[in-house]
Amino acid sequence: MAETSGTSGGRAPAIIFVFGYPDAGFQKILGCKQKEMESFISWAQLLAVSGIAAITYETKEPAADLHTLLQHVRQNADG
Repeated sequence: MAETSGTSGGRAPAIIFVFGYPDAGFQKILGCKQKEMESFISWAQLLAVSGIAAITYETKEPAADLHTLLQHVRQNADG
C-alpha cells in the first residue's frame, strides 16, 4: 500500500488493525471499543517507534467500514 523510504522523505509503511466485529457488540461484551484495547494500543506504539504508521478505527459494519478506511488511506496517503 505505502512505499518504504526510510529517511528519504517518501511515504511511511502502514499497518491497519482489521476488526471483524462491530464495536457495539464488542463493547457490550468487553466494556470498551476494539481500538481502546491495551493490546492494540501497545502494538501501535511499538510500530510507531519502529517508523511504521499504525491505524485503528471504530466500526459498525466491519466489511463496509474496512473498504471505506482503505479508500480514505489511499486518497490521503500523500497528505
